[in-house]
Amino acid sequence: MSVKNQTSVSFQTSDDLLQKLVDTAEEKSRENLKRFENRLVLIEGGGYEKIWLETQPMGGEMYAKRNLEAGINNQLLFMENQREDGRIPGSVACENGRITPQFNKFQGFCFPSAALNVYYLMGKDPGYLDLLYTTLERFDSYLWRVRDSDGDGCLETWCKYDTGEDHALRYGDAPNDWSEEVPPEGCSVVPMASMDIMSFSYASRETLAKISRIQKDIRREEIWKEKAACVQDKIRSYLWDDAAGACFDRDKNHRVLHTMTHNNLRAMYWNSFTQPMADRFVKEHLLNPKEFWTHMPLPSV
Repeated sequence: MSVKNQTSVSFQTSDDLLQKLVDTAEEKSRENLKRFENRLVLIEGGGYEKIWLETQPMGGEMYAKRNLEAGINNQLLFMENQREDGRIPGSVACENGRITPQFNKFQGFCFPSAALNVYYLMGKDPGYLDLLYTTLERFDSYLWRVRDSDGDGCLETWCKYDTGEDHALRYGDAPNDWSEEVPPEGCSVVPMASMDIMSFSYASRETLAKISRIQKDIRREEIWKEKAACVQDKIRSYLWDDAAGACFDRDKNHRVLHTMTHNNLRAMYWNSFTQPMADRFVKEHLLNPKEFWTHMPLPSV
């Protein structure tokens, strides 16, 4: 794929302490640049040596202004290692010198908008855009083929690492990770109807509509907009509690899990909330000093 653009960031100040701080931060960030075989990537860092779907497409997009090669590879390694059935690896490692995609969780999905932004940073390569479209279309198809095991029209999370909620008590006795393409049996909570996994689909479909617009396929753009709206409508009708002004997941028996979580904020990142839903959650919960807006720290539940 051709890369037309070059990117760079520079910072100079007469404040010696601030300059040292920025220079040190830049130096530490460069330590997270690693070679996966012959591919330069930006790993998670802080002792985490992989790229996770949860963060590193977004991290790559952010770092692309400093190193475009790493920023692009942080998108491509997920796209190029997509399975035939459409599943995207939840993480990509380099083990014994070889790139190793891992499919034992989703972990998160900070991917569609980041990958599309990299398309612009790299100079609008049409081949990259085609690959992104195919990747998202196949992943969305996979989600609806596999992750609605009870057929209620709401996608499910099957393990704690699907949404990156390590040790989350609300998952009950759910496994940490899960590699099978059928849900675990005998658990008290999972398969769990999930605002996160539904939002994965919404974000995919919204981005597919944007790509279609870029490619001047208006009919296809409208189809994806309609498909995204269907997901949003299901989130609002099935997971949104209008009295509480928030979304709540449901357990395998369709019972509402009344745990107020920051996952509502994630849904806003994926744009799967309507504006009135987002306004209510921010006003009534995020800015509520008795819930999230505490002095220190910012709680997740």
